[in-house]
Amino acid sequence: DRLNMPQEQAVQAGCVMVGETVVFGVTGGVLTWEYHKSKEAERQKGHMAREELRSEALAGFEELRLALQAQKEEVARQGAEIIALRRREAHRIKIRRVEKRI
Repeated sequence: DRLNMPQEQAVQAGCVMVGETVVFGVTGGVLTWEYHKSKEAERQKGHMAREELRSEALAGFEELRLALQAQKEEVARQGAEIIALRRREAHRIKIRRVEKRI
């Protein structure tokens, strides 16, 4: 069963349908574009957050490395000081022994 309508009414209905199709297509395209734009922004935000964490971790690592280096240098300095003190004490002991003999 076909609908019978005058040609002018059919043309008008066809124009309305084409217009609605265009509006629907454009709206769908804009929605799709906005969705992808939103997803890209989320991806970029996640990437930037990871980079910030990585940067902070590297800065913390460098800070710890420098602190460890400073501690190693202090231990070496104190070790050298201990050796010098032991040598002085050994020298004093030798002098006392010599003085006792005299």
